[in-house]
Amino acid sequence: MTVKINSSLLPLVKADDVLFVAIRDVNGGPPFAAKRLPISAIKQGEATISLSNLDAMMPERTLRSARSDKVELAVIAHISHSGTAIAESGDLSGNPVVIRADQNQVNVEINQQIP
Repeated sequence: MTVKINSSLLPLVKADDVLFVAIRDVNGGPPFAAKRLPISAIKQGEATISLSNLDAMMPERTLRSARSDKVELAVIAHISHSGTAIAESGDLSGNPVVIRADQNQVNVEINQQIP
């Protein structure tokens, strides 16, 4: 996936911020795969990130199992100022992007600040 930060939000990004990306059921619940990355992973406002079964939060809850169960998946991304996975006021986020069953590449834009 490619994660981009809207240029208008770049001044709000701090050196110790953390980027979280995850793939989850569109209906919510824990992610099937997730990564926590230092903000330095983003170069010129953009980062290319891959998520796989190796990034599963629970061994029985993998991307492979989600795909075989025909779960509708969404990619989410946010930048945390506190370093926690739960989005908080002031963090930066993007809208979830729904991915088709045959889709392996997606673009996510971080384009809003959480009120």
